[in-house]
Amino acid sequence: MKNKIGFIAVGQAGGNIGQQFEKRGYPVLYINTSQEDLDTLKNSKYVYHITNGDGANKNRDKAKQLVIEDYDNIAAMIDKVVDSDILFVLFSSGGGTGSGSGPMLIDLLTGEGRQVGAVTILPQAEESVKTQFNAYECFKELINLDKMASLFILDNSREDKFKINENFVELFCSYIAIPQNYISDKGNIDDAEIKETLLTTGVSCIISTEKTDIAQLIQSIKNNIYAPIEATSVKYIALAADESLGSTELNELHKAVNVPLDEYRAYTDGNCIIFLAGLPYPAERLDSIHSLIVHNKDIVIANSKRDKTELKNDLDFWETATKPRAEPKSKRDIMAKYLKK
Repeated sequence: MKNKIGFIAVGQAGGNIGQQFEKRGYPVLYINTSQEDLDTLKNSKYVYHITNGDGANKNRDKAKQLVIEDYDNIAAMIDKVVDSDILFVLFSSGGGTGSGSGPMLIDLLTGEGRQVGAVTILPQAEESVKTQFNAYECFKELINLDKMASLFILDNSREDKFKINENFVELFCSYIAIPQNYISDKGNIDDAEIKETLLTTGVSCIISTEKTDIAQLIQSIKNNIYAPIEATSVKYIALAADESLGSTELNELHKAVNVPLDEYRAYTDGNCIIFLAGLPYPAERLDSIHSLIVHNKDIVIANSKRDKTELKNDLDFWETATKPRAEPKSKRDIMAKYLKK
């Protein structure tokens, strides 16, 4: 399954995640409007600087326009580097290059018949209002992508962003490897089922625990690296766990995340890996971003106004006081004064 997946890392945040995948042998194409950001990707094999790009400075519209103007070259690079069965676009929702062009790239690629999912990142609450606004606008576009495969939403408010990136990549790789790592006559998850979950539209997440314990598993579903999971519905559950997780424990799991349309099961020696596919978007988390933006409405409006400060206009005396003396009169002008009129 691993050799059927490729990644397109857009922007600096996407590049950080992409490097973790590239270290594990996946093909990754790095795309950015900023050459300086690309220069930080040491030892990365495939990088592409968008033509005429000098960075997006968190301007989503600027990033979109640059991608539109250079899309033929970008598409050619994608075909050359990551001509995989399944693509995942990696980007931050709050930045400029990734936030602006990520959803559009997914739309363009799925429109060409490609199977494309995404990994995006929500900002911390302490980040700027502009960052929050970009994130909200980005999700307004993502929600309308009805052909997109699984969307993983990492949340930087959970813990250190670099730890989140590393944890996610480790979880993803562990899940992809289930068919090879866990083989049992009791039941298996095969590559076709892995692919089915990855291609499922909606929000997805991968969670693991060191041992099969239903209480610990449910707690991990509530507290993890993703945006808070709102499990009002779930399409698929893929679960690799040991034999101790029986029907009673599964019922507890279903109470926590809802009953899926279908369930895939593999057996481990003790640890547990679970994939939830087809979850709804995290409405409460997105509402909190919206509220933060609205709360800062007056500041945004004040900062957007042009400076109309008027200066006093009462310094006319200066021109009079500093007016140069009249030029000396000619001798004839002086003589003329003495002529009788």
